[in-house]
Amino acid sequence: MSSLNNDEMVAFAVWSVEETRLPFGIYEQGLVDFQTRGSLQALDPGNFAFIIKKSGQDWRVKTDEIRKWREKGVRFLVPSFSLFPKSFRQIHSPPRLLYYHGSLAGLRNFRLAIVGSREPSGLSLAWIENEIGDLLERQNICIVSGGARGIDQAAHRMALRKNRATAVFLPSGLFRIYPGSLSQWIKPVVEGGGVFLSEYAPYVTLRKSHFAQRNRLIAGLAQATLIMEARPRSGTLLTAQQAVEQGRPLFVVPSHPYDGNSQGGLHLLSEGATMVVDARDLLAFVQAELQLNLLGIDLPPASFL
Repeated sequence: MSSLNNDEMVAFAVWSVEETRLPFGIYEQGLVDFQTRGSLQALDPGNFAFIIKKSGQDWRVKTDEIRKWREKGVRFLVPSFSLFPKSFRQIHSPPRLLYYHGSLAGLRNFRLAIVGSREPSGLSLAWIENEIGDLLERQNICIVSGGARGIDQAAHRMALRKNRATAVFLPSGLFRIYPGSLSQWIKPVVEGGGVFLSEYAPYVTLRKSHFAQRNRLIAGLAQATLIMEARPRSGTLLTAQQAVEQGRPLFVVPSHPYDGNSQGGLHLLSEGATMVVDARDLLAFVQAELQLNLLGIDLPPASFL
């Protein structure tokens, strides 16, 4: 066990509990205070002996696996770590353990989630090219999305082109990337200062239920969410709903009412989401938010729907 660093030891314990579905009451033994999500408490052999006994896991096998993950660039986050995004502490059911590959430094910038159709129109792709491109040239923003083809990948691609960090939240493990074509993005995203993140252990494959769970984290990590071309009952709308429930600002790029991809977005606008026409709309909001942060002013979360 001594071959693991402090972060890996905590991740080992949380992973063991998650895999075996043990009650998180074991953390009353002094490992991590998840009630307050405070600082990391002392880690002594007694705590780990208790956890291993309860989980029934072979700690040698699991520590070997964590070492192999480390060699492939996997790192860990739990709520007690200082690098754990504070925005996750404000959402319902925050992640107990996150796996990531890349740099978290870009998350210090304003974080904008951009999600939308997997089959976007040429006009929407042109809008990302022109308006999001302009926005990223004017302001250092981290683009957050899920790596799906269509709008998600177009947003990630624009961040890379403008030398901005981008965060890719996966619905699968880091070694079972979905969609598979996203594997080609690992090197440019990481070298560009970005990061791949997942709530699932590296070898976990995609399940349908993972999309909704992942979408809550996209909305939770971002300080605002932009919707482009959302069909009714789509995953994009689920992300929008999560943003609303978490009190995050929600923006929508409007499109024609006869366009099937626009119906979800138009519904969001009718319920109170903010319409965005061009980069200036987003830039004004981002700069205002950054100014409020500098002044130390904390506004109440937005609410509608």
